[in-house]
Amino acid sequence: MGRVTTRRGSSDAKPGRAVAVAPHVLVKNYEKYAGMYVATRSFKDKKVITAGKDMVAVHREAQKKGVEEPVVFYVPQKGMVYIY
Repeated sequence: MGRVTTRRGSSDAKPGRAVAVAPHVLVKNYEKYAGMYVATRSFKDKKVITAGKDMVAVHREAQKKGVEEPVVFYVPQKGMVYIY
């Protein structure tokens, strides 16, 4: 795998190892969106366009708001561990 950059520097990502990404790195006000899917314009743009419990509905709502290809992702609840 490649190199992973975090707020504290970078490290080599290896298969079978979890890489933690703090939710606040991906979205502003992450506490507000914990346990929800959110849509942004890009991974660099942290402003949430729309949010909700249904991923498909969030994607469609973002498109209705003029974002042709929104980035939709799940914001984990505080203290929860997710393994992908």
